[in-house]
Amino acid sequence: MLSLMRTSGICRSMILIALVLVCGRAAHANSFGVTSLLFRSGGCNECHAGGQTPTVQLTGPTMVTAGATNEYTLQISAVGSQNKGGLNVSTTAGVLAVGGADAVNTQAVTGAAGRKEITHTAPKAAVDGVVTFTFLWTAPTPFSSATLTAWGNAVNGDAFNSGDRAASTTLTITADVSVATPTPTPTMIPTPTATATLGAPACVGDCNGDGTVTINEIITGVNIALDVSPMSACPPFDKNDDGTVTIDELLAAVNAAVGSCPQ
Repeated sequence: MLSLMRTSGICRSMILIALVLVCGRAAHANSFGVTSLLFRSGGCNECHAGGQTPTVQLTGPTMVTAGATNEYTLQISAVGSQNKGGLNVSTTAGVLAVGGADAVNTQAVTGAAGRKEITHTAPKAAVDGVVTFTFLWTAPTPFSSATLTAWGNAVNGDAFNSGDRAASTTLTITADVSVATPTPTPTMIPTPTATATLGAPACVGDCNGDGTVTINEIITGVNIALDVSPMSACPPFDKNDDGTVTIDELLAAVNAAVGSCPQ
């Protein structure tokens, strides 16, 4: 019986890995959001298609003090049955974080160049015809300018990629050199990180060190294995420190995602 259970677990892991490998490039969009590591020029529309293009608006302070944290808002117009929305926001500099008045259904995940990006945890319903997301951006010190790039995806919520459509917008932010000292900034709740215990086994694939392995982190591992992403995108996948991600390391990450990270 124990042997059968182990065999079943291995089969489940192999099936999940196979699905990720097959779909990793051709259909990487999902209800939990993805990072720009999986984008090409078409952004969210690399996977979602068939719907009407929404109006997407990104607003917030465009002149800020170096080191200051400010709130930004992304709004996606609902189009017919496309009355739910998802997002991806990336930046050329500074730090993105979850926060603001409409931060529900958002998360910060590691994307291109090792920077945090904001994406959704699940499609968010429109209110009065508009889907609204907020997030925080902290300016680097020092800086002259930075650009936020946002994709807003209007979806119909039928669990398929058809009947959806996305649009993108950018917002350029410049440094306010007239202010001598930074103004008070909103307090961000720090993201807990796992503390390694001497002798305890590491959790393969736990890119952000939160003690769990998500589907987005597994996709990141697959992209590293396929040489789509650098090893620096998620060093915890390289359990044996050989500079590559092997199938055994991907399987270990899947097992951690299905079960739990070793403590």
